[in-house]
Amino acid sequence: MSEFCGTLDNNYLHVALSDSAVGCLRAACQSGAMPGTVIGIPDDLSHGPLDDLQVRRSYFQNLFIQSGARREEACDILASWRCLMAEAGRIQTREVVVWAGENVSETMFLHMFCDWMHVTDIKLSHVNVSESSDQHYVAMWQPSYLAGICNNARELNNAEREHHSSEYRRLCAEKGVLRRWSAGRVATMQSNFYDDLLLSSCTTDWSVAGRVVGLAMSRCDAHNRLSDLFFASRLAALIENGLIEVQKKTGRLFENNIRMSASSPAHESKAWRG
Repeated sequence: MSEFCGTLDNNYLHVALSDSAVGCLRAACQSGAMPGTVIGIPDDLSHGPLDDLQVRRSYFQNLFIQSGARREEACDILASWRCLMAEAGRIQTREVVVWAGENVSETMFLHMFCDWMHVTDIKLSHVNVSESSDQHYVAMWQPSYLAGICNNARELNNAEREHHSSEYRRLCAEKGVLRRWSAGRVATMQSNFYDDLLLSSCTTDWSVAGRVVGLAMSRCDAHNRLSDLFFASRLAALIENGLIEVQKKTGRLFENNIRMSASSPAHESKAWRG
């Protein structure tokens, strides 16, 4: 969990998801253009269990191991969430500002944060970075732009907070691993939903797995960016099911040469309509 950073003005506590988003917001505060303090967590809520943070932590640790990364590379998500909630409740702040665009991970963050803060009477506001652009992630914006739209923060009334909270509880109850944003709502998807996209990024010629994964990432739509860690888990499943072949296995999945197996149906890039 990163330390607080910003001005000495605790009237505003800015919360965000991912190190990149937090970095942009902190730069805005450090410049003096935006008052307040910034805190966040290094998480990706587009996939992984939701209702048990210990299980969620284990899920990501297993993904790191599966991709060939060291176990200690997986951050302590459980500790990060606990720290975020504790600080949001402890700090004497006039307003908590949640930064979230119209994308799967940050929308989930807004849902989750409202649920975890439902017992407090702290004022919650939301800055939607998607309101005037097709760039839907906080980290896609210059700090100067973020400082400029800070005043666009809109207070969430009780009904809106309850809506976000109920959406989080609904998605928890569905116990899915993968989620997708569409038309303003997050839906639970089958874990293999993006397998065709990954297969269409692979050919019958040998290619390094990192490039195949990178190509699949680049083909995700603007509201549903997915990490290389997620695609590594699906790549491992496709290899296990015999749809993708490995030339010579190494310790790190991304460094292996892979190709579509003879038993795999042909998938052209243009066939993907996700």
